[in-house]
Amino acid sequence: MEDLKYKNKSEGFKASILGFLIGLAVIIPGISGSTISIMFKLYEKLLYAMGNIFKKFKACFIFLLPIVIGAVVGLLVGFLTIRELLNTIPFLVILLFIGLMIGAFPVVNNEIKGEAKTPKRIILYILGLIIPVALALSSLYLFKGDRSLADIGIMDYIIFFILGYLISVTQLVPGLSATALLMALGYFNVIINAISVSYLLDNLNVLFLFVIMFIGVLVGLITFSKLMNFGFAKAKKTLYFLINGLSLGSIIAMFMTEDIIACYKNMEAWQLICGIVLMVLGFGISYYFAKKEIKG
Repeated sequence: MEDLKYKNKSEGFKASILGFLIGLAVIIPGISGSTISIMFKLYEKLLYAMGNIFKKFKACFIFLLPIVIGAVVGLLVGFLTIRELLNTIPFLVILLFIGLMIGAFPVVNNEIKGEAKTPKRIILYILGLIIPVALALSSLYLFKGDRSLADIGIMDYIIFFILGYLISVTQLVPGLSATALLMALGYFNVIINAISVSYLLDNLNVLFLFVIMFIGVLVGLITFSKLMNFGFAKAKKTLYFLINGLSLGSIIAMFMTEDIIACYKNMEAWQLICGIVLMVLGFGISYYFAKKEIKG
């Protein structure tokens, strides 16, 4: 059983920061919330708490509360500010987060340091590396155009439940991005543009679609976390080879999102310089804290 108690207020604050970054990760293309939780060394506890929320409700609820609060704040900040920044200076924002992800990667890599590199583990590592890149490429070349929320039928409710479940999987499997998934399936822009209080109140059928999607997310978080917990109990280190590949693959995939590709075509010199500076800054900040986490 995982010890879910926070030792002090500092640990609780750290959990809320994790939640905040997970909330932002839903908005920013390529960012994986579960990769961030590994970097904070809270990934396995997070999986355990979600998978046992009904079995050990009090302990799991207290552990998850600051993370959930942080995630809600992160989502709101993401919609109100990051989304606008992505519309105006996407290259700079994405490169900053790429730097943060690269700098924090040693925490993820540390999980397999010194472990035997068997053929099975190497295959899993390569597979993990390929999945986020393939997802990013599919969003560019295979799925063109956005879906529509007009003429909503029964099939749309089923699709949105499945979307919610898949979003939860991206939050539990390091290296997978909810934004990249929705972009690949053509639902990202239509969902983002529909998130408006006035629009949803005027279109209650769309609001109900989001309710169904939210239910899918909850069902996915609970059921898939149980599956992940089972995997860790059976072959933790082997599973971390897959996770390590997914995490590295997600960093590579961030250079291949639709938004960043569009930036390459019309980039000016000042944008490139500022982007590199922000990426180095992000790398330095996260690398500093990553090393502290590993030593601690």
